[in-house]
Amino acid sequence: MNIPLNRIVVTLSVIGLALFCGCGESGPKFVRVTGKVLFEKDDSPAEFGTIEFRSESKPPVIATSPIASDGSFELKAGTRDGTTPGIHRVLVMQVIGGFRKTGIRHNHGHEVAPKYSSYRTSPLKEEVFDEETVYLEVRVDAKED
Repeated sequence: MNIPLNRIVVTLSVIGLALFCGCGESGPKFVRVTGKVLFEKDDSPAEFGTIEFRSESKPPVIATSPIASDGSFELKAGTRDGTTPGIHRVLVMQVIGGFRKTGIRHNHGHEVAPKYSSYRTSPLKEEVFDEETVYLEVRVDAKED
């Protein structure tokens, strides 16, 4: 699965704009958000990838995190830990490079279904409550073989 270059450019531009606009301490309130990405079918963790939260507020706040091998994540929006309270659309993306082309087999566990890699198709939404720390379990379907 390839992530389109324009999607990466837009995401980085939004993050850069948020930093440039000075969303420092005087900006919106941020809440620390940690959690795990788990597969619905067997509760096993997604072992790699990136998770992205986009707030439904205007302007939207985009927070991302790499997914660790145990499925855990901790969101950051630019240099700020966490994200803003409220409803967020969620993406879970995995890039599996030329492994198939080279014939080299890597065991990364299940692959996340491609529908979670686009806001057009991802059904995931999470509510971030206004608390000191929020822990979320994000459940996804595995890619069908």
